[in-house]
Amino acid sequence: GRYYYPDLASAAFVSATTYLGGSFERTKHYLGLTRCESPAEDEERVGRPVATFRVPEVFDYSRVLVGVPRDSAPVQGPKSDHLRSVTDFLATVAERTNGRLLALFTNLDDVRQVGVALEARWAHRALPLLYQGMPNTSKEELSRRFRERPDSVLLGVDTFWFGADFPGETLEYLVIVRLPYGVPDRYHFAQCAAIGDGAQRQQIYMPRALAKFRQGFGRLMRRTTDRGCVFLLDKRILEPKHRDFLRELPLASSSWDRQEAQGARLVRGPKEHVLRAAWQHMGLAADLEPQGIPLRTEGPAKGDSEPNVTWTPPARRERTPPPPPIDIDPSDLPY
Repeated sequence: GRYYYPDLASAAFVSATTYLGGSFERTKHYLGLTRCESPAEDEERVGRPVATFRVPEVFDYSRVLVGVPRDSAPVQGPKSDHLRSVTDFLATVAERTNGRLLALFTNLDDVRQVGVALEARWAHRALPLLYQGMPNTSKEELSRRFRERPDSVLLGVDTFWFGADFPGETLEYLVIVRLPYGVPDRYHFAQCAAIGDGAQRQQIYMPRALAKFRQGFGRLMRRTTDRGCVFLLDKRILEPKHRDFLRELPLASSSWDRQEAQGARLVRGPKEHVLRAAWQHMGLAADLEPQGIPLRTEGPAKGDSEPNVTWTPPARRERTPPPPPIDIDPSDLPY
């Protein structure tokens, strides 16, 4: 913001995650654009104008259900209990949905442990399992095999939070295992020393974490015809201290600050309650009940949402080509 941007004739920053917390302010701080716009007193230069523009939403997020199981093992408890809970949840979902599942982790060692556990559980099942850290398997190979087999399950870390594109029936169930808070490193502490702990958290640490969370959530909806479920296994997201993450989601109707006209439905409660709502959302209830798979639950706790048992899900769609690109007339832009 002080040395690089002022020397540029112009620049454009384009991303689906630059709009955080209902504005561009956090991203402007994170990228140094605020410093470019408003020089410090000791800088002998004129500030550069910074214009912002938000493209209207194109996705109908009513096609998405967001589930938060309240009985998941706490992520800050014993690691073995947390990973066992994650393994059980992934197995439950994948075995009932025939794959189509991507799970996003924040730690590669956790991916390996859960992957090995699922391999042992599915030794006699024809359910393809792919995970980062598999012997002699690159991330490109994992992506290719996941696209070729819609009935597969993929476990990954950073590579698959950003830019991974699995449209259509390849990915209908997304599991975010843990909120993507960054691990403090030497740069983190250097930033804290330079600008203060509070400023570092607000201008660098949280914008980076929220952007990664939004990127991860965005893996599900890649076409306007996509639909599916997002499961958040880090129940801290429901606590006031961590609700900045929940406010980044395009929810339809809730007590949170941000709401969308065509937003996703939030379901929180016991695991069975959340999964029951997911099966109904995806039209699987009629297929699972004859198999003897229990769909009933004792009901949500007070304050939790109740599955809409009268809602009729859309029929399973056929694969459709991606929508054509949208032509934008530069004269329509506000600057």
